Amino acid sequence: MPFLAKQDLEKLTLSPAMLQALTNADDTVFTEAEAAASGIIKLYADIEEPASAADAPEWVKLPAAWLVARILLGRLPDINPDLLREARANWNTAVEILQRHRPRRRSESAPSTGTISGMLTLSGETK
Repeated sequence: MPFLAKQDLEKLTLSPAMLQALTNADDTVFTEAEAAASGIIKLYADIEEPASAADAPEWVKLPAAWLVARILLGRLPDINPDLLREARANWNTAVEILQRHRPRRRSESAPSTGTISGMLTLSGETK
């Protein structure tokens, strides 16, 4: 039940080095990293994991790829420092995107103001 499938990667805007690291990953390792990323997505975005990657909302695919990339790159012994820096920055951006898409509870909603009909004003008039 993933948010991202390996075949989705080609459609995303990823740097060439990031795309190569993801597409070259062993399928089992990619699946494990995607499962870990799915847990993070569910935590930060508070959304249910889809039955298949095809059913995942489009907005979640790029953040999912960034999370998977950071998890995968963390397992590699010799990693390019620039790629690791990119992965860390992308991770932070992914978390921000997920948090922005998190459904707001009523208590988290912005307060609203207005006039209540039949309310008395300080002058004693009824509105």
